[in-house]
Amino acid sequence: MGSLLFPPSEDKRIMFIRSGGRHLKQLFLTIAFTLVLSLIFIQLSPTLIQNSVAQIDPLPSWNDSPVKQRILKFVEEVTKENGPHYVPPAECIAVFDTDGTLWPEKPLPIELYFAIHRLRQLAPKRPQWRKTFPFKVVFGKDPKAFSTLSKQDVEKLISAAYAGMTQEDFRHEVRKWMATWQHPQFKVGVTKLCYEPMRELLEYLRGNGFKTFIVTGGSSDFVRIISEPLYGVPIDQVVGSEIGLRYKVTGAKSFVVHAPKGTFWESGPLKPVNIERHIGRRPLMAVGNSKSDLEMLTYTADRSGKSLCMVIHHDDAARDSEYRADGVLKRARERDWLNVNIKRDWKFVFPM
Repeated sequence: MGSLLFPPSEDKRIMFIRSGGRHLKQLFLTIAFTLVLSLIFIQLSPTLIQNSVAQIDPLPSWNDSPVKQRILKFVEEVTKENGPHYVPPAECIAVFDTDGTLWPEKPLPIELYFAIHRLRQLAPKRPQWRKTFPFKVVFGKDPKAFSTLSKQDVEKLISAAYAGMTQEDFRHEVRKWMATWQHPQFKVGVTKLCYEPMRELLEYLRGNGFKTFIVTGGSSDFVRIISEPLYGVPIDQVVGSEIGLRYKVTGAKSFVVHAPKGTFWESGPLKPVNIERHIGRRPLMAVGNSKSDLEMLTYTADRSGKSLCMVIHHDDAARDSEYRADGVLKRARERDWLNVNIKRDWKFVFPM
C-alpha cells in the first residue's frame, strides 16, 4: 500500500483511474434510469392517485350490501354537477335523530340516566320525592319500573332534575357525570357508545358538501355537550327540545338559568316545525328509528326532487338491542325508504 512517503507506482495509478471511470459510467447510467422512471411515474401518477382514492372505502363499518350501495349512489347523484339529480350545496341538508339512531336508547335513553343521577343528588333536600310518582321510581330497586313511565312522566323527571341550574353549572355537571358513568348493558362510557357506522356516514356526507344537523327529542342543552366531540356536529346545528330558560342577575353577575315551566318537548309533528324554525330548509336526507321520527322522515320525503330517508331497525340482540318500531317500519316499506338492519348492514356497531 502506498503512503505519502512512498507514492503508488504508475501502473497502480492507471488501474485506479480506469476503475474510477467504470464507477462513474455506472453512476451516470443509474441517474439516467432513475430520471426515465420518474418521468413515467409523473405521467401515470394522476391515474394511480385516482385509482387509490377510488379504493378507499368511506363507510368501512358498513357491510357491502344494497343499503350501502344505495347510500353511495344517492350521494354521488345529488353532488354530481350538471347531473339530472344535482342539488346545490346550500340545499344538501341531512338531519339525524339521536336516541336509537346515533347511539343506543335501550334500556333507557342516555339523557335519562343523567337525570336520574341528578335527582338522586337532590333527593336529600326533596324527601317527598320518595313517595311521589313518578319520582319514587328513581329510588326503587326495579329497573323495569322505568318502562311503565309515560313520555310525560320522563319529561317531568328531566325538568325537575335541571330546575334552577345555570347553563355553566349544567354543562359542568354533565361533563363530570360523563367522565365516570358506564352504560349498564355495554359497560362502556359515553364516548364508546356512538354508533360507528353513523359517525362514518356523517363524516362522509360532510366530505361531500352536506351540512349535517341533529334533530332530537332530547334536550338540545344535553346533546350539544357531545354533538361535536362524538359526531363532528357543531352546537349551532343541534335542534332539540327546549328546556325552559330565564335570565337572572345574582349580585354583580348575570346568568341563564333552567326554568322548567317554559319547557317545550319537540318530537313527532314538532320536529318538522323545529326544522323550519331553526334550519329554514326542507332536508334532503333524514335518518331516524322510531315513530317519533315519522313526521321528520315524511317531511323530508315530500320535498320536491330526490331525497333519501333511512330507518334504523334494531334487530341485533347480540351486539345492540332487538326491538321493533312497527309504525315507522310499515311506512318505510310503503314509501321505499331505506331500511337499515343492524344485523345485516353493519359490520361493526360501536368504535373498536
